[in-house]
Amino acid sequence: MTSPSDDRAPLPPAARTSSAMRPSADGVVFEPGPLRGLARVRGAIDAEDSGGLRRELVAALECSRDGLDVDLSAVTFCDTTGLHTLLDLNRLALESGKSLVLSALSRPVARLLRLSGVEHVLTVRAWPPPRVRQGREPADREATAASDRTGLGEVLAAAEGAAPVRSLDVVARNLRDRFDARYVSFLFLDTVGRRLLRVHDTAAEPPQQPAEQVPLAGSSVYDDVLRYQELIVAADGTAGKRVLAPVTNRGDVIGVLELFLAQVTPEVSTQVQEAAHALAYIIVTDRRFTDLYHWGNRTTPHVSLSAEIQRQLLPSAACCEAPEFTLACALVQASEIAGDTYDYSLDTHTLHLSITDAMGHDVDAALMATLLVNASRGARRAGSDLAEQARQTHQALLDHGRHTFATGQLLRIALDGTSSRIVNAGHPWPYLLRDGTVTEMPLTIDMPFGVPAQGAYQVHDLDLRPGDRLLLHTDGMREREAEAVDLPALLRKTEAEHPREVVRTLVGAVTDVYGGRPPRDDATVLCLDWHGPA
Repeated sequence: MTSPSDDRAPLPPAARTSSAMRPSADGVVFEPGPLRGLARVRGAIDAEDSGGLRRELVAALECSRDGLDVDLSAVTFCDTTGLHTLLDLNRLALESGKSLVLSALSRPVARLLRLSGVEHVLTVRAWPPPRVRQGREPADREATAASDRTGLGEVLAAAEGAAPVRSLDVVARNLRDRFDARYVSFLFLDTVGRRLLRVHDTAAEPPQQPAEQVPLAGSSVYDDVLRYQELIVAADGTAGKRVLAPVTNRGDVIGVLELFLAQVTPEVSTQVQEAAHALAYIIVTDRRFTDLYHWGNRTTPHVSLSAEIQRQLLPSAACCEAPEFTLACALVQASEIAGDTYDYSLDTHTLHLSITDAMGHDVDAALMATLLVNASRGARRAGSDLAEQARQTHQALLDHGRHTFATGQLLRIALDGTSSRIVNAGHPWPYLLRDGTVTEMPLTIDMPFGVPAQGAYQVHDLDLRPGDRLLLHTDGMREREAEAVDLPALLRKTEAEHPREVVRTLVGAVTDVYGGRPPRDDATVLCLDWHGPA
C-alpha cells in the first residue's frame, strides 16, 4: 500500500469541518491528495451525528481519486450507528472502484469493530496499542470518560473479557451494580414468536434449572415492548419500577432485557436502552461459540434429528432491515418434518430470496432440503445468474435426491430498483399487498426441482414497486386444517404492522388451528416490504 506521505498533499487552508456534529465534537477535517484523501474524525459519533458524518465522508470519498483514508484515533465515543456509517462508506468505495482504509482507531472504535466482527470486513491499517495498566494517557482518559457517559463502553468491555457463555451474567452484573437493580434478567424470544424464556442473572445451568416460560399475549407488557420496539417502564407492584427494553439487531428480535429499579430517571432509561442495544451485538457475536442461545429460543427442549438438520439450514436471523427493504421469515415445524426452508442473502447490489418445500417426511425430507439449500447457496455464492442457480438446484436433486422433488421459488431484487426477477418451480403463488388490496400474483409454472422432464427454468420479471408488501409461503400455510386461515384477510388486517408482526400473526393463526399440536405439514412464510432505492 502506498505510504500516506507519498500520495497526500499538505493540509490546505480551507479544510472543511462538519457543521452537523454536536458542539462537543470537533467534526471532520479533510485533507485532499493527488491519489488518496485523508479524513480526520474527532469527538463523539452516535445517532445524532451519523447523518452529518456520512455526508462529509461521502463527499471526501467522491473527490478522492483512488480512495479515502479515515483517521478515527480522536473519536471519543462510537455506537452502532457509527458502524453502519463505516460499512456504508466501504460499500460506496467498492462500488466506485476505490478503497476505504481506517488509518488509525481509538480504543472505543477498535473495541466496537472487534465486538461486532466488522474488523473482518473493513481494512484497518493500525490498531491502538495495548492498554498500560499503570497509567493512562490523557487521550485514553478522555475516550473512557466519553464512553462511560452511557456505560456502553463498560458493558462491551465487561462482556469482551468474559467467556462467551458468561456474557449474559457479566452484563447483568454490570447493570445490577451500576443501577443498584434489585433484579436483572433476559428473556429469549422463541423461533416462532409465541413465548419468551426467562434467563435469570443468577440462574443455574440449563439442565439443572428449568427457565420460566412467559406466553406472549396481546395485552402483555412484553408483547408491547417487542411490537413497538420501545423501552417501557411499568409498576412493579411494590416500591420500584420494572424497566423493559427490546434487544434487537437490524430488526431481528432476540428478546427483552428486564430490570427492577428503585427509581428510573430519563438518564437511566437512556443507559438501559444503550445496554440492550449492546447486548444484541454481544449475543449475535457470542452465539457462534455456545449452544446457550440455541437452547434459549427453542420451542421445545428436545427436538428430533430431522428438526435439528432443518433448523440449521435457516439463516441465523429471521428478520433483516435495510434502507431498501424490511424482511421477516418464520418456519413452524410439523410433527414429522416435511422439508420446508427459507433463505436470504444480501450483497452489494442484490437481495437474494428463496423458499422451498422438499417432498417427504422426517430425516429424508431434511436431507433433501439440505441438498436444495446448499446447491442454491453454492450457485449464488459463485456468482451464477438466476437461471443457473435454478439449474444447479434442480440438478442436485436429480443427482442425489433419491427420486424425490421439491417446489420452490428463487428471487433476485436489484437494490437500485431496476429489476426484480423470479423462478417458480411449481410453488404456490405469492400474495401482493399494494395500496390496501391483496392479490395473488400469477406466475408461469415450471415443474418442481428434481422432476426429470423439466428442462431449463424460466426467469420472469416480477412487478415490485416501492410500498409493496410481498408474501411468499409454503402450502402448509393453506392446506388441511390450516386452510381455514384467511391469508389475504390477515394481510389486510396487519397492513400497518412491521413485517415481523405480520409473520408472527400468520404463523400464530396457523398454530392456533391445531390447538397447540404441531401442524401436519411445515408452515413457512416470508414477508418482504419493498421500500425502493435508498
